[in-house]
Amino acid sequence: MLKSNLRRGVLCAQLGLLCLCAVLKASGETPVELRNEHVAFRFDAAAGLGLTGMRDLATGRELFAPAAQAAERVTLWSLRLFQGAGMPLSASNLSASETRHRLTREGSRQLLELTWEGIAIGESRSALTVRVMVELEDGAPLARWRLEAVAQPPWRVWGATFPCVRGLRDLGDDYLAVPNYMGRIVHDPAKRLTPLRLNYPGKWSMQFVAAWAAKR
Repeated sequence: MLKSNLRRGVLCAQLGLLCLCAVLKASGETPVELRNEHVAFRFDAAAGLGLTGMRDLATGRELFAPAAQAAERVTLWSLRLFQGAGMPLSASNLSASETRHRLTREGSRQLLELTWEGIAIGESRSALTVRVMVELEDGAPLARWRLEAVAQPPWRVWGATFPCVRGLRDLGDDYLAVPNYMGRIVHDPAKRLTPLRLNYPGKWSMQFVAAWAAKR
């Protein structure tokens, strides 16, 4: 489910069920890794906390293409902000900021928080703070991701792109559920699917994306 509220420069975007289930491992500037017995996710703690890897642990297969793995800086989120009648300006997790990450537990629920503070917008210093929160239940194959952005006046958040996942490897005999209106299934999407941009509310009515291979 995606919920957004643009009020006093605050954007809260809740993106529903992503297939992420993990445990955090972190040490200094080494990659932040989330994993369980099925899958592992890597975030680059040294360069904006972008998502730099996904691995199927059952098969040992890396799901990101080599070109994507080699990228030094990876976008996880991107925001557009405006003030008055001026043109919107952009910021992302790659913008200069102070970053940190934290994992807490309450009962069977884990909460991973990624934070970017002191982001400058135009001539305004420390104009934006962004938090990404991932909720994980023990034993669950799903995780819930939420983005919260707080902009200082006179800036207001105009739009968000989140989460950004780029460079997925072509798995061959694979499928993608595309959330276009009532949804459709595309076989071999790397070859058959052209670049697609969907907005919510609007065409993005399914509110989720699913990808799978016919053979493990």
